[in-house]
Amino acid sequence: NSTGKNLQSLMEEKNLGILLEEDFFTYLDRKNGTKSCLDLCLATNELFIVGEVSRGPDLGSDHFPIECRFEMNVYNLLKL
Repeated sequence: NSTGKNLQSLMEEKNLGILLEEDFFTYLDRKNGTKSCLDLCLATNELFIVGEVSRGPDLGSDHFPIECRFEMNVYNLLKL
């Protein structure tokens, strides 16, 4: 869809990667058991090679949080 194409264009333009693990999901449809990944952790190539993403704990909903960890201190430049 157009959102996916726009995201792909942005990632190519800014040289970004997505941190994922095999069989990773953050959404579970409890009615039919289907799983999907609605959350993404985008990172620059420098962070991508030292990053790791994992699904957070079940908080009682159909949506799991994600935790992004890096082997270095990372600051959100948008908040500085």
